[in-house]
Amino acid sequence: MTDTPPATPPATPPATPPATPPTAWHNGIDADTVGFWQNKGFKVDDPKDLATTLTKSYRELERHIGVPADQIIKLPKKDAPEKDIREFRERLGMPKEAKDYDFSTVKDAAGNPIAQDLADELRTAAHRAGLNKEAAVEMAAATQRRIDARAAQQKTLNEGKLAEERAKLDADWGTNKDFNRLKAMEGARRLGVDAETVDLLETKLGLGYSKVMDFFRKIGVGTSEDNFVERGAGSGGTPTTAAGASSRLSELKADKVWSAKLMAKDAATVREWQTLEAQAAGETPFWMQGNQP
Repeated sequence: MTDTPPATPPATPPATPPATPPTAWHNGIDADTVGFWQNKGFKVDDPKDLATTLTKSYRELERHIGVPADQIIKLPKKDAPEKDIREFRERLGMPKEAKDYDFSTVKDAAGNPIAQDLADELRTAAHRAGLNKEAAVEMAAATQRRIDARAAQQKTLNEGKLAEERAKLDADWGTNKDFNRLKAMEGARRLGVDAETVDLLETKLGLGYSKVMDFFRKIGVGTSEDNFVERGAGSGGTPTTAAGASSRLSELKADKVWSAKLMAKDAATVREWQTLEAQAAGETPFWMQGNQP
């Protein structure tokens, strides 16, 4: 009997080395950012899920705010530096300098540009208030509309008062109104008074049309009240009838001094002669027609 050699025991397989953990995809990203993701409950170990979640969150934020992030303006605090406040206002449309406000489209009621001094004041005020260009233009237009409205209202009041004053003067001067107007015009010319000065006397000094005209009439007749014929007077001064005017002409023509002035074409003397000639003929001097003060 042949001896059987003993069986060789099977070889023991080598032990499997421990698995090396995979490198995290977010290695290298700062810990603060990773911690933010984790605190928000994002799946940090799944980059696809994380990217999808972040994208959805960003889109929702845009929808909620209504504008892209680059169009968002941060409102400065009340105690913010002047530089921050200025930059904020400039983002809203305020120009860098007051002179950059354009008021060329602002016109007054007559279609004229806004007054330069007013425009400068409005520009300064608008820039101090931080207004954008469009708001500043509207402010300037509203200001001009208010000025126009006040001017129109005052014009209406002045015209009504002037009509009353003219009626009062006509009543006071009575039948001598044409001649007295002539003397008033002569008085104004002697003093070198223009229409603007007359307006100043009437409105700014509050004298009124009737007082101003009577003042110039007195100058025109040589400042002598005796030369003024009150309503209803019939003699002793300015003629009130055609016959009186004819008689007065005869007297003046006999006056050598007056005749010399007439020949020298003295303006006041010529107009006095024209007035008396017209009055004697029952007419109005041509130079007074449609040109009464």
